[in-house]
Amino acid sequence: MTVALNTGSRGSGRLLVVFGLVFLLVGAGFGVFGLGASVLDWARMRSWAPAPAEVLAANLERHRSDKSTTYRATATYRYQFQGRSYTSGRVGIGTSADNLGDWHQRQHQRLSDALRRHAPVTVWVNPSDPTEAVANRDLRWGLLGFELIFVVVFGGFGGAIVWFGMRRSRPRPAGVDPWLANPAWAQNRIRSDARTGMWVAWGFALIWNALSAPVVFIIPGELAKGNAPAWVMALFPLVGAGLLLYALRHTLQWRRFGLTPLTLTPFPGSLGGQVAGGLDLRLPFRPGLRAHCTLSCLHVYTTGSGKSRRTHERALWQDQQLAHVEPGSRGTRLSFDFRTPPGLPASEDPSGDYHKWTLQVEAQLPGVDLARSYTIPVFDTGEASEAGRAPPPQQAMPVASLPADIVRIRPAAEGTQFFYPLFRSLSVSMGLLAMGALFTGAGAFLFRMRHDQHMPFFFPYVFGGVGALLLLGGLYSLGNSLTVNASRRGASIRRRVFGLTMERFVAREDVEALESTVGWQTSSGGRTRARYRLKLRDIDGRRITVGDSLPGASAAEAVMAQMRDALGLEAPVSGASAPLPLRESAAAPEPAAAQRRAGRRIRWVVRLVSLAVFAYFAWDFLSQFVKAWH
Repeated sequence: MTVALNTGSRGSGRLLVVFGLVFLLVGAGFGVFGLGASVLDWARMRSWAPAPAEVLAANLERHRSDKSTTYRATATYRYQFQGRSYTSGRVGIGTSADNLGDWHQRQHQRLSDALRRHAPVTVWVNPSDPTEAVANRDLRWGLLGFELIFVVVFGGFGGAIVWFGMRRSRPRPAGVDPWLANPAWAQNRIRSDARTGMWVAWGFALIWNALSAPVVFIIPGELAKGNAPAWVMALFPLVGAGLLLYALRHTLQWRRFGLTPLTLTPFPGSLGGQVAGGLDLRLPFRPGLRAHCTLSCLHVYTTGSGKSRRTHERALWQDQQLAHVEPGSRGTRLSFDFRTPPGLPASEDPSGDYHKWTLQVEAQLPGVDLARSYTIPVFDTGEASEAGRAPPPQQAMPVASLPADIVRIRPAAEGTQFFYPLFRSLSVSMGLLAMGALFTGAGAFLFRMRHDQHMPFFFPYVFGGVGALLLLGGLYSLGNSLTVNASRRGASIRRRVFGLTMERFVAREDVEALESTVGWQTSSGGRTRARYRLKLRDIDGRRITVGDSLPGASAAEAVMAQMRDALGLEAPVSGASAPLPLRESAAAPEPAAAQRRAGRRIRWVVRLVSLAVFAYFAWDFLSQFVKAWH
C-alpha cells in the first residue's frame, strides 16, 4: 500500500522561518544592546579608579502614564583626577527611566543629601579616559532580570518557530508508504521524546524564571513598605525552582538511559492486529524488574485561536501490560505485545486535527526512574491478526492482573459480585478537591474585596461556583462505592455515596448488551492515562454504569467477560481479531457520537460565556472612557 504525501506545507514552513526570524532578531537586539551592553559596561568599570566629587545638582525625574510612573535619577558633579578638573552627569550603568524597585530614589537621596551638606561623594573614573565617570558602578540584578525577559521570550519563541518551520519546510518523498516517508520511522529505530522533553523542560524553566526574576528584587521593597500581600508574589520564584528541579530530573534520566530506540515487530504496527516490539536499556539485568507499557490511540485537536488557542488530547483507546524482561545486548531488554481492535484511526501527520499512536514505558528504579514515550506508526496494513494464536513461550507476555484497589471479583450466594471500593480514584479525587479549594478560596477573597477593588460583580460568584462544583465532584469521586451482583436472574446495582444508598435491578431478559468506553482521562507531563467504564444497556436503550476506573482495555474486557458469564450472555462475534474492548456492538458508536455532541455544546457555552465577559469589559472600558472625556 502506497500513499502520496502532500508537500504543500513546505511553503508554510518557509513563512514560519521568516516569522520566527523577526522575533529572534528582536530578542538578539535586546540581548546585545540592552543586557549585553550593561554587562560589558559593568565589566569595564570594575577597573575604574575611585575619586571624590562635589555634587553640583541632583534631581529625580518622574514620567507618568495611565498605568504607572517611572523614575530617573539625574545629577551633575565635579571631580579631580590626576591634577585636572572634570564634570560628568552619569549616575549609574543604565541611563533610562524605570520603576523596578527604588534604585533611582535611593541614588537621588544619596546625591541630594551630599549636595545639601556640601559633602563629597565617591565616583568612579575611567583611567584611560578621565572624562568618563559614574556615580554608582554596581550592576542592577533586578533590571538585568527584566531585560533577560525580553531576550528569552522573544529569542526563545523566535528560535522555536524557526526550528519548527525548518522541519516543516523539508520536502517529503511522494509515492512511498507513509511510515517510510517519515524519517523518524523509516529505519524502524524509533526514538523517544526524552531529548525533546528535556530541552522543552529547560526552555520553559528558563523562561519562567526569567519572567519571575524581577520579583525576587521587588519583594523586599514591598515588604519594607508594609505590603504584606507581597508574600504571594514569592509563589512565582518557588514555581520556578520546581520547574528547574523538573528539568534536572529529565536531564538525569537522559544521562542514565540515553536514546533507548524502539523497534517494532511487525513494522509498522497493524490495526486490528499486532503491535509488538522491544527496546534495550543501558541497565544491568534484574529479573524482578517490573516495567509498565501503555499503548494509546489519541485524537489531537486544537480549540480557539490566537492567545486562546489550546491543544487537547483525547484517548480513543488504551491498553496496559507488564513488559517481558530478559537480558539484552545493552544489559536489559523489554518486550511488549498488544492486540488492537479494528476500526480505530491510523497514525497521521501532525496538524490541527489528527490521530497518533503512542507507547509509554515506565519503571520505578533506584535513583532515577525510567519514563519514555514514543510516537509509533500503526496502520491498516491488511495483515491478519494473530490474536487467536498463543505466542511462543519465550515471547509470552505476563497477564495483567486486576488491581484489588479498583475492583474485587468474588463468588456470591447467587452469581458473581463485582465490588468497586472507596478511594479507587484517589489521585483524581485529591486533584479535584485541591482545585476546588483553590477556586473557592479565590471566590471568597474576591467577594471580600469586591467593594475595595474595581472588578466585575460576577467574578466572586464565577470562581466560587466553579470551586463548589469541583469540590462536589472530588467528594463524590472520593466517597462512592459500587457493588454489582450479576446472576442468571439479572444484575443488581448498588451505589453508596457517604452512606447514601441508591439501588436498581435489571432483569436478565431486559439486558441487551455490555459495553466498555473510555470514561475519563488525565494528562500530566505529556502522558495520558485513560480509565474505562462498563455500561449495561437494557432493551429500552438505557445505559447503567456497572464498572468504572478500570485501567486499560484488557482490564475492562476481563471484567466484562466475567460479568457476561455470570449473566449468561453470549460473547460478541469479532472474527479473527481480538475482542473489541472499545465497543461491544454496532450501537457502540452512539455513546462516542453523544460525547462529541456534548463536547460541542460545552464549547459553544464556553464561547458564549467568553463573549459575554468580553462584551462586559468592552462596555466597562467605553463607559470609563466616556466619563473621562466629559
